[in-house]
Amino acid sequence: ARGVAASGEGGSPLTDTPPVNAILSLLQLADHPQDTVARYHVAMTPLGAAVEYTDWRDAAAARRLSGRVRRALARDGYGATLAGWVAGVAVRSERREDERLLQLVELGHRWDERSTLRPGDFIRYVGKEVVEDPSAARVQVMTVHKAKGLQFDVVVLPELQYSMADKGRG
Repeated sequence: ARGVAASGEGGSPLTDTPPVNAILSLLQLADHPQDTVARYHVAMTPLGAAVEYTDWRDAAAARRLSGRVRRALARDGYGATLAGWVAGVAVRSERREDERLLQLVELGHRWDERSTLRPGDFIRYVGKEVVEDPSAARVQVMTVHKAKGLQFDVVVLPELQYSMADKGRG
């Protein structure tokens, strides 16, 4: 909230960047072409132009796009298909977003080893996977226990004025 770049120790889901969420919406559209939220999200992002889907109201175009996406996933796999989409949107993204997109491609390659016919399964996989944030943020957020022995120059322990017993009293 204060504009301080920070990374969580142990990583975070890739769903923390808009371009990754746009691609996940495209996969949702592939699984459910009638999903108007996914259709709107894809059409209103740079990904929509990259996959030639810019009118979220066009149900016939959504069904055609769904078929194209599913065929590409079956033919080329998730890693290669995602890499193609990323190439179409990465130049429009910020550096951190580009790095997160590349991590999504890597998850796609890992998913190819066990992929199913449902893009929704991959969406759930991405949501559960914790991936290191590639940012070289100087501020790292972690528990006291994880910070032990790491030899940081400065360690900030917030809210030490409260006892653990006081936490439940509000």
